[in-house]
Amino acid sequence: MSKRQKASQQGAPFKSGKQSAANTYAQKARKHYSQGEFDRAIKLLKQAIALAPTSALHRELGQWFLKIKRQKEGIQHLETAIKFDTNSVIALTELGQEYTKQNNPERAHSLIEKALSLSEEHPAAHFAYGNLLQKQGDLPNAVKHLRAALKFKLANPVNPGEPPAPTHGFNKAETEELMWSTLSVLARSGIHAFASYGTLLGIIREGGLLPFDKDIDFGLPHSEMDRAAECLKNNGWVEAGNSFLINPRAFVHLLTGVTLDLSGFVVDSKTGETFTGFWMTSIPYEWARNTRYDEIRLRKRLSPANDPLWELENPEAWLESIYGDWRTPDPDFDTVIAAKNLYSFSLLTQTYAFARIYSKWQNGQIRKALALARHTQRHLSGDRLLSDIEAYLSSVAPKAPALRDNEDVSLQSYDSEPISLKLIDTDFAAESENDTETLRFDS
Repeated sequence: MSKRQKASQQGAPFKSGKQSAANTYAQKARKHYSQGEFDRAIKLLKQAIALAPTSALHRELGQWFLKIKRQKEGIQHLETAIKFDTNSVIALTELGQEYTKQNNPERAHSLIEKALSLSEEHPAAHFAYGNLLQKQGDLPNAVKHLRAALKFKLANPVNPGEPPAPTHGFNKAETEELMWSTLSVLARSGIHAFASYGTLLGIIREGGLLPFDKDIDFGLPHSEMDRAAECLKNNGWVEAGNSFLINPRAFVHLLTGVTLDLSGFVVDSKTGETFTGFWMTSIPYEWARNTRYDEIRLRKRLSPANDPLWELENPEAWLESIYGDWRTPDPDFDTVIAAKNLYSFSLLTQTYAFARIYSKWQNGQIRKALALARHTQRHLSGDRLLSDIEAYLSSVAPKAPALRDNEDVSLQSYDSEPISLKLIDTDFAAESENDTETLRFDS
């Protein structure tokens, strides 16, 4: 028998041996990954790919890199996955989603549109397209595709798995110290920033940050936003570059990785009402997500380190305007969708609602998805898709959450003419002699 014949006979089992070894490496990698040992998992999966490269393994490794914020390597492996299989709808969709986050809409469009051309009823592809269109300001079509994602997911629901284990994104004591010091730095710079939303809720109800919180929330006069941004950048923060919103603005602390959201408030010169919201430059005002508040009054106080800062004069009333019964913890409450002081259930609010229902459902967080669906249905009464989603999620939820009886979702409609908002234009001294300031616009 010739050497060539022997090699031919030995080729198949040799290849099979490499595949078997690759499978072993991949299984071990997944075990380490599930235990949070990311570096070890990545090393093992790379060994599996070296033995038997496939589109699926490159896609999995790309997902892992993205999970630990190593975007460049994640994109590289997803691109490689597509080279191995140009018709992988999942890889096309995931890579399109990442390019959306990276502000590369042209590449994202081409990838997601190809995914939809290959599978017109693929829920993840519709979800990715909806997110892309939202960021580009095409909200009517964004709603259309996000609803399609839910429709096709409902048509073929996968039994929900266990939700991901809760992650603790920050050291609570360290983050509270950072929060107080940042408020004081802003106050000393003449900026009237104050704790708001979940941050305020934790301070008032729990005496500190909520244990499951993901970021810090501050409010401030919108006219002070640019000065606040410069102050933060000079004190260890960088602005997150992927947001499509002009309000709020997000910042990341370089040392700790903590995220800070700054929400700018304005006052309507006609009505005197105070507003904040999610604002984009490319959409009509009535499409934005806005919430309405009473007059905001601030008072001085000292931080635990005896540094001066600003706080709301009546935080309890402020919390009630957003949460209603804020004293009772509600882990399923979503401020973006369920806030009691929403001005209308606008197109931008709808994109967030449908996207979050899908995301929570996809991640196995059925209770949260059900709560979101119920809140959304209250605003969009008679919506058949939402009714069907609620019925299904109720049937699989571990314990169906009930909406509070005291919730009032009647919203003020927009007038025929959009509300004219003027920026707060105050000239407060950094060391004002007054102990209280009213944030109001003086025409």
